[in-house]
Amino acid sequence: KAQAHQLFILRSTREAKAKLVHSFAAVGSANMSRRYPPQRIWRSVAPLLFAVLAIAAASEPGPADGEACVRETPDDVQMLQIVASGSHLGDALAPCRKRTAEAASGGNDETPEPSKSVALALSGGGWTAFSAQLGVIVGMMIAEGLLNGEANPSLEGISLLDDVEFISSVSGGSWLITELIYSSSFIAMVHKMAADPTHMQSIFATEWLQPYLEFLDNSDNLTEYINTLAQELGSDSLNQLADMLGTMRQALNKHGTWSDVIRQFLNKTADIQPELTLNSAHANKWAQGKVWMACNSLAFPHGQDQVWAYVSSPLGNDYVRYWSASGTTASAPLVIPTKISWRIGDTAATASPMPFVAQSALPFQSTLVWEGVQDAVDGEVVPSISTAWNSTTGPLGDLAALQRGTLPVYQVTASSSALYGGMALDSTDGMALSSTDDLFGLRGPVYAAAHPRAGGNPFAVASDILNSMAANDSVDEHATTSLGEAGVVGLFDGAYTDNSAIGHAVEAGATLVTSLIWGGFRAIVRLFIEESFQASTVEGYPSAIFGLFTFPEATLKGATAYDHVQMLITDFTVMDTIGSQRVSAIQFGQLQLVTRANPWFGIEEGRNVTLTVLNVNVTLGGLDAEGAPVVAETDATLLQDVARDITKILCASSNNATTQRLVQSLKKQ
Repeated sequence: KAQAHQLFILRSTREAKAKLVHSFAAVGSANMSRRYPPQRIWRSVAPLLFAVLAIAAASEPGPADGEACVRETPDDVQMLQIVASGSHLGDALAPCRKRTAEAASGGNDETPEPSKSVALALSGGGWTAFSAQLGVIVGMMIAEGLLNGEANPSLEGISLLDDVEFISSVSGGSWLITELIYSSSFIAMVHKMAADPTHMQSIFATEWLQPYLEFLDNSDNLTEYINTLAQELGSDSLNQLADMLGTMRQALNKHGTWSDVIRQFLNKTADIQPELTLNSAHANKWAQGKVWMACNSLAFPHGQDQVWAYVSSPLGNDYVRYWSASGTTASAPLVIPTKISWRIGDTAATASPMPFVAQSALPFQSTLVWEGVQDAVDGEVVPSISTAWNSTTGPLGDLAALQRGTLPVYQVTASSSALYGGMALDSTDGMALSSTDDLFGLRGPVYAAAHPRAGGNPFAVASDILNSMAANDSVDEHATTSLGEAGVVGLFDGAYTDNSAIGHAVEAGATLVTSLIWGGFRAIVRLFIEESFQASTVEGYPSAIFGLFTFPEATLKGATAYDHVQMLITDFTVMDTIGSQRVSAIQFGQLQLVTRANPWFGIEEGRNVTLTVLNVNVTLGGLDAEGAPVVAETDATLLQDVARDITKILCASSNNATTQRLVQSLKKQ
């Protein structure tokens, strides 16, 4: 009876009936083949018989097996107008659901394994990733709402993300998911956009963009900074820097930090207060119970490399820096994949559901050496002139201080998006950091203490020590000792280890991962290298890439996984962009993968993973026709265009089948 009731509440479709009849036949034949007594056969099949009878009594008529859906699907304009007017389209599309589901599953009619778990991975990419992923989510909400006859879809009211257990994010993806999880005003705006897609651009402009532009206006003039930056770093860097630094002018305030920037940004655009913590009970309902992983990268330099945490200006005579004292070897990456995680809405837990760093990546006994120097000459300690102090940290352990629910949300998000943290990782004398610090007053990494006293905020403890040096523009023994005693470490953007955010989703145990990326498949292809890691760069600064996946041996046919994945990507579905000026391409595809053993992520070998990828190519920011950087308000107003265009593309009738496959990828079945 319990099984009958459970099946009774499912949608009564012909597909469900077929599955039950198939199961009934399978159970009956299996039991008969084993020559079980009749009483045992009856006990085995009776629940299924009850279920068949219950569903047959409640079922609605649909197209016969093999019958085509004859009802016309509205085009994109009609779809948007129907939703905006409050009309329902669920009945019109219901007969097509079976065919759509079969297309999404490739015709596989098998019941999914109970152990499957779903993850949504949001890649990095600043404002481009933010706006592109916002458009994708709104578009999927509309599509799901249409299929269920819901004219006012909300993440709480539709099943779009119900099956998603893990959400991993990097940089711009972390900005978006932070506001979706913790801001009631932002989620309300998203719901308005989904309910009224014909006016979503004006809704976004009024409720999000205008506060954001006000945030940008609280800053100094930008032009001289960009010009000086171009001279410092060369024109090749401008294209990437303009989008980030130009639209984040608040970051240029003297002696500011990246955490300060993100705090003000989240507060202005989404009313997220600085005191809001990960374990807040006020997280939005749709996210309750899901595990969020804000992916970042731990800077753990060795050999000739150091992290320059502070360099006095203008000549860099005083500085503090750190490097690994133990726990890593010359063959280890300079940055290690890490993440701060929490089960949303869990107010009782005392620790995060996932470790901050894999134990196989950072042994518990690992330590750092902090060095403070006064009166250095060209970055070097000269005994007759300079004064130097060293302070070795205690064992970092598992950095339990970064596994607490009491961590402020804005600081977690800042640690996941510190793109220019790599400026501090260098083997030279730190002069590049000195000139950048003098120019921007911007502390690139987000620093945290592994050993804050009395359960203090690890971000605040580290920041207080570094702020004292910045205020005095000098280094002393007390500050150096404090850095070592607190076990301060530097955290960079997750892009320094995995800009796709897929790695930590797989580490968490997800077997069905949907990845939203932009600008091409580079972040995906990199996951297929044969080595456990390779040295690489982000914006010219040291980073690493990690080999996480291969394919079943039979499918490779002698090719490397790296080459094979690139071949498969060429066969991905290309969606119709319906004449968008901002979206040049959207590509969709699915890959059946097998994990490689990777100690840096703590991933074991031989797990089967289905990876669904949606890549969005967007034109946003960069350089204009004259070669000048497109920044600030000019870039910001394009965000609404990108979000609108992607929503329209996903809702276009020509893309209906692909959009439904994307939505289906977020389900366990």
